[in-house]
Amino acid sequence: MEKLQFGIFADAQYCNYAPFNNRHFKKSLSKLRELVINFNEKQVAFAVNLGDLIDRDYESFEDTFDILKDLKSPIYHVFGESRLFCGK
Repeated sequence: MEKLQFGIFADAQYCNYAPFNNRHFKKSLSKLRELVINFNEKQVAFAVNLGDLIDRDYESFEDTFDILKDLKSPIYHVFGESRLFCGK
């Protein structure tokens, strides 16, 4: 039987804002870089983002997608509730 390896992640909640309480938004980019390296090393068949990739503003998508474009497998996105409250 063949095995299927895939990657799942959720709640990166990146935005270019100062820390607030225990939320360290900017650290999400380095964690996403680690995730891409790990998924590429493991040669996952696909990756799934279970939501809340960004927080606070839609401009944050650019920074996260700039990192995720280095993923060598397809990626599928599920939008989280934070998207309902971002931006204008």
